[in-house]
Amino acid sequence: MSGMPKINATTKATSGDAETISRTLALAFDDDPMMRWFFPEDTTREAGLRR
Repeated sequence: MSGMPKINATTKATSGDAETISRTLALAFDDDPMMRWFFPEDTTREAGLRR
């Protein structure tokens, strides 16, 4: 692996990134058992998690 270029760079999130970040996190936790308990309805879970 040595000699491979680093292509991943971190950047600081801004308020303009909030929509994308909240959707990504909502989708990431959609099938989490605790989140399914908090938000049992499939049709409204994403919206609840995004808040």
